[in-house]
Amino acid sequence: MESYEALIAFNPQIGKEKVEELLNKFSDKLKSAGAEIEKKEELGRKQLPFKLQAHKELKEVFYALLSFKGETSLPKLLTDNFRITEEVVRFLVTKTSGAKLLEIEGAPVEEKTEISSSVLLDLEPKPQ
Repeated sequence: MESYEALIAFNPQIGKEKVEELLNKFSDKLKSAGAEIEKKEELGRKQLPFKLQAHKELKEVFYALLSFKGETSLPKLLTDNFRITEEVVRFLVTKTSGAKLLEIEGAPVEEKTEISSSVLLDLEPKPQ
């Protein structure tokens, strides 16, 4: 069993209740596929440091974090669900198991985190 984290950016216009509903939906899908949910956390609304190509009107997004353990097929299942959910603006799923922590002057720092799935990118070229 591997450990994974999914960082999800939702359209902020949907509201906190809908974000909770969608997080529960994603968690239920993972559980039904045999995953163990470690943490569901709503990180709140944050300003975007840049404009998104596909969502130029958005100035902020609602972030949420979903940590889970499961088989290696689960990130694909989750990313497929993110892609077909309109309210999800961006996402990133990373593999966290096997990450070793180093102690540098009392502050833990992750040595390695593998990306198991790509970020949903906007591939439109920027005008010059």
